[in-house]
Amino acid sequence: MACAGAAWLLFAAAPAGAQELLREVADLSDEADAVQESVGKRKRPEFEPLGLMLGDILGRAGRGEGPHLLGSFTLLPKLELGATTDDNVFRAERGKRSDLASSSAVEFDLKSDFARHAFNLRGRGELGRFVDLASENYEDFLVEASPRIDISAFEQLRLRGSYALEHQSRGDVGQDFATAESIPVRRARAEADWRFQRGAFSSRARYRFADTDYRDAGGVDNDFLDSELHRINLRGGYEAQQGVTLWLEPGLLWQRFPNAALGGLARDSEGWQVLAGFTYDLSAVTFVELGAGYVTRRFDDPGLDEIGDIAAEARAVWNVRPLVTLEALLARNVRAVQVGGASAAIDTGFEAAAFWDPRENLILELRGGLHHLDYATLPGAERSEDEAFVRLVGRYLLNPNLHLRLKYEYSTLASDIAGESYDANVFTLTAILQL
Repeated sequence: MACAGAAWLLFAAAPAGAQELLREVADLSDEADAVQESVGKRKRPEFEPLGLMLGDILGRAGRGEGPHLLGSFTLLPKLELGATTDDNVFRAERGKRSDLASSSAVEFDLKSDFARHAFNLRGRGELGRFVDLASENYEDFLVEASPRIDISAFEQLRLRGSYALEHQSRGDVGQDFATAESIPVRRARAEADWRFQRGAFSSRARYRFADTDYRDAGGVDNDFLDSELHRINLRGGYEAQQGVTLWLEPGLLWQRFPNAALGGLARDSEGWQVLAGFTYDLSAVTFVELGAGYVTRRFDDPGLDEIGDIAAEARAVWNVRPLVTLEALLARNVRAVQVGGASAAIDTGFEAAAFWDPRENLILELRGGLHHLDYATLPGAERSEDEAFVRLVGRYLLNPNLHLRLKYEYSTLASDIAGESYDANVFTLTAILQL
């Protein structure tokens, strides 16, 4: 089924919070041919792990060839070992603290190979340890199931559910709370995505739910940060000519904070948006999607004015030649924040990236981005911030079972609130072992 693109906007590099806006624009158009054939995404069969057929595993365990259903699954296990150096762990404007950290992660993907329908199961556990700053140690895990139901040749229903324990990143834009140690965050997500396409007409309906629970840390009760988020979006599209689809997408959002307000604010909100745009997806060389419209957010607190502003999204992927890909992302929307005197901000973000593989087993990436946040605040608490980053990544594929990744990232935040600005340099080397 053709890619429907992205429109309900809400990527991760540094900091994670601000770039989630762009991640959704990218993720929802990843099925386009030009994206799948780009330097960063295309398959390299001679360096892809084969995985383990579940039926073969059961057979070797003395259970025959195993049931036919289980024989249709492939298990892809992975082990990642990493070392990181960070020159500003606390993302502080003054009194920077640097440290070394190690990480180890175990991951598996269980993928089906059915003639019709699909079921994938993914799990990951990660352990991070700092040499000196033990307060930043973390233990993360994720379990995610994503079945796909092929209702007909024209219709699909994709479902996804996940449960994760993550840690709150220091210096996240839109987060100004501080504790004596890293904060564990429990996230439960659910998603239903219905797609239909027949002839020139296409439609899509998507519902997403996210429940976020900030755990107590350093003797601080973080229940006031807990939230529930619901989003519904509908899209109708018409292929006006081959490869060019015109679309309209309205959406609704509502967010609830069940516990105590932050800074005395009643932070619950709801809003709507409408985007109209086009998608160009004719070949494996170029993909373009552009949408613009209007977004609103109304707050329960009478001291916060309703937001009404321009919303936009864009993604362009150009495979200049087989060895070079250029990409650009743009998004503007409203997102929730966790700062005193504000509940949301207008987030405008832009990223550009270049990919080059001088050899089939060597992939180089240069990416840079800018974000500007205008906060919706109480009178007298005006606030804005600008975040920028540059990232260099090199991936060396030794063979199907061993990959190496070296990453350098510089990030900076300029805030008009005293003490909130910072800059940081992070180097990470990761060895990836997979079957």
